[in-house]
Amino acid sequence: MFGGPKLQAPSVLVVDENKFMRTVVKNLCKGLGMGAFAKAEDVEQALVILRERPIDLVVTDWHMQTTNGLTFVKYLRNPQSICADHHAHRSR
Repeated sequence: MFGGPKLQAPSVLVVDENKFMRTVVKNLCKGLGMGAFAKAEDVEQALVILRERPIDLVVTDWHMQTTNGLTFVKYLRNPQSICADHHAHRSR
């Protein structure tokens, strides 16, 4: 209708230990018109994915075994803080 450029659907990374929940969130986002999807079982896998390709939206579980969702979100907002937060959490 309009002659402007087409926008790409945003890419999504879903981080959750529960495979069923990863699938549910993926399907919800897909229904909202989101684009490429990546799924990770934990923060370690998510960090690998984030280093490999650009991601527009991250949906993460709050309660995870190795690193909780809040620590992960803090990292995403300030990458320098992950070393202190992650190592402190793992040593508990």
